[in-house]
Amino acid sequence: MAAPDLSRNAVHLLPEGELERKLERGRPLRVKLGIDVTSPDIHVGRAIPLQRMRAFQ
Repeated sequence: MAAPDLSRNAVHLLPEGELERKLERGRPLRVKLGIDVTSPDIHVGRAIPLQRMRAFQ
């Protein structure tokens, strides 16, 4: 998968060029997402980061 596909709709990607370098290495990427699982409310807005993470699979 190309870096432009993964960074589409991203506001900032820091540090600059790091995603491309990591993709060139061919090693698995580590992606972290912080979600408050103790929150009593679940809404569709929480699905958006999960959909973007799916692009990394």
